[in-house]
Amino acid sequence: MTMTTTSNAAAPALAKRPRALPDALLATLGVAMLLMAVVLMFIGGESDTTRRPVVAAPVLELLAPLDGTTVEGPVELIFSTSRPITAHRDGWGVDDFHLHAHLDGKEVMPNAAEVTPLERGRYRWTVKLPAGPHAVRLYWAGPDHKPLPGGSDARRITVK
Repeated sequence: MTMTTTSNAAAPALAKRPRALPDALLATLGVAMLLMAVVLMFIGGESDTTRRPVVAAPVLELLAPLDGTTVEGPVELIFSTSRPITAHRDGWGVDDFHLHAHLDGKEVMPNAAEVTPLERGRYRWTVKLPAGPHAVRLYWAGPDHKPLPGGSDARRITVK
């Protein structure tokens, strides 16, 4: 029986071979790729297949009360929209738009009982305001409740 021994002379030669890229550079590249993936995950947004088309907010016009008028409370804000609105999760609105008012600089949303549909795209929003002068303006907000451009003109009214 003949025993064959293998020389370990080749092993040190393999261990001493230079690498194509140093380990530190490979580690840095790996960390950078991981960070890039995390950043893209947060800022990448929706894919093209899930994006909804951009829809313009309906025209919103405050019809009454007129600027400078004196009214008795509760105040009836009569307004019109170019598209029908309904009560939904974010208040009264249509699609991703919902109705807001600035009453003396304070942001207010109507509840279901405060808005009454009228004829021809008109609605009545009944609000309780104390006696005295007030500034009123209607506008649309998106799902984030931030005001969208447009809306009604501001009105100065006085409540008796």
